[in-house]
Amino acid sequence: MLKKTTSALFLLLLALLSACGSDKTLNLTETSTDDVSVQEQLSYDLLLSAYGAMPTDDLLTQLGALDPEELAASLDNDAKRLAFWINTYNALIQVKLQADTLQYGDRNAFFAERDMLIAGELMSFNDIEHGILRRNKYVYSLGYFNRLGQRKSVKRYRLDGLDWRIHFALNCGARSCPPVAFYRSDRLDKQLNEASHFYLGREIDWTKRDKLEIPALFLWFRADFGGHKGITKILQKFGDLDANESPNWSYKDYDWSVDLSQWHEPGSLINP
Repeated sequence: MLKKTTSALFLLLLALLSACGSDKTLNLTETSTDDVSVQEQLSYDLLLSAYGAMPTDDLLTQLGALDPEELAASLDNDAKRLAFWINTYNALIQVKLQADTLQYGDRNAFFAERDMLIAGELMSFNDIEHGILRRNKYVYSLGYFNRLGQRKSVKRYRLDGLDWRIHFALNCGARSCPPVAFYRSDRLDKQLNEASHFYLGREIDWTKRDKLEIPALFLWFRADFGGHKGITKILQKFGDLDANESPNWSYKDYDWSVDLSQWHEPGSLINP
């Protein structure tokens, strides 16, 4: 009896929480090409150097020496914040794993360790992804709960709103991750849409029993996508499902093998 009651309460809680998620994309104000800041250009150049396996020491020094107030002021809308932090995250993943893939042996430590100097502050990949881009979400809550408190050094850069498309732009170094692209604030909305189409087109499969297999990202960040209804809308818009299709689905296993070769080349994905 207790087990049945507990299960019922869990299902009720999940149903209530599902109503709290949002599948909305941000209304991004794209900048003009002339308005791209030196800080954003630095993140782009760092990513480009990682793409070519070129030396990054000087660029990393510049990244660490950025003035935090000037950086926050330059990232004055979500398009600029997204472009800078997605590029920076993806570049630093590449730099660290190109140096030593064995770091990935303990993934929890790899993502949580604050050993990257950005604008005078030591940050972790979790700080960037869950603190800044996901607005202080607790890592293991499917996106439904925020962490209590946040470091000022992270909070000052936090987005005004959460855009689920980040999950199809961030590359954590694993084979099941979306490819890395070179994001720019002056064309970001179109780039994120293309990245979503590409990743879902690659990762969505139909089983022999006519059941849909979708990326595990939809489970891990369920609330970011708007719960079941939001995921259905996203699959219809970006996964090439018919508007009236609402199939059952299961989640694919995530391949955590290190793969640093997944890139949208410069010049693709509406890149300069």
